[in-house]
Amino acid sequence: MIVVAERYAGPPGRAHGGYLAGLLVDHVGDATVTLLEPVPTGLALVVERDPVRDRVYAEGELVATATHRIPPIIDVPPVPERTARAAEARFAGRHGHPFPSCFVCGTDRDRPLALDIAPGPVGGGVVACTWTPDRSLAAEDGLVPPALVRAALDCPGGWTLDPVAEPVVLSTFAARAGAVRAGECHVLVAAAERRRGRMAVVHISMYAPDGRRTGSARATWLAVDEGVRHR
Repeated sequence: MIVVAERYAGPPGRAHGGYLAGLLVDHVGDATVTLLEPVPTGLALVVERDPVRDRVYAEGELVATATHRIPPIIDVPPVPERTARAAEARFAGRHGHPFPSCFVCGTDRDRPLALDIAPGPVGGGVVACTWTPDRSLAAEDGLVPPALVRAALDCPGGWTLDPVAEPVVLSTFAARAGAVRAGECHVLVAAAERRRGRMAVVHISMYAPDGRRTGSARATWLAVDEGVRHR
């Protein structure tokens, strides 16, 4: 059983998709998570284990699955920290963010435990930003919990698209989280591999100050009808 606290919301009252996927991976092991329905925060989620595909239920409704394999993740080459910081000034979410409450990339300054990630374009369809995890997020060993690292890897992928003009939802998410130390500046870069119709496949990489890759992810995003916003 897992619960996503309200502080880890994406849309108001709804679990952040990357964080939910991170918690689920903590619970079941490496997996590709498919999000089927928005999941309310503060609600006990029941995980039904299966050798091939685990199922997650909220009040009896199937809301997510976890398949025990991860598809190939393409490394997105790093950019210099100064380039990532310059890209943050071009973050489209500063004007008309679909979910200012998102604890990862939202713009509402009153968000608790906000990660303050602001991915902006660097050219060639790539977005980048920096992330210096606050020391309050770390465990006793100074490392950031893997579920938070996976959450940080989620949002940059969505901003390779244009969620302000075209609402999108996170459909599938697979991520590997390495050792991310609080207080160190990491660079996140994301690029879309391809887009076919409503679907876009995106890859995201995270790099430590010494150049080590400390996280990577592959996500599928879907464009949706107006009025439906990304998880």
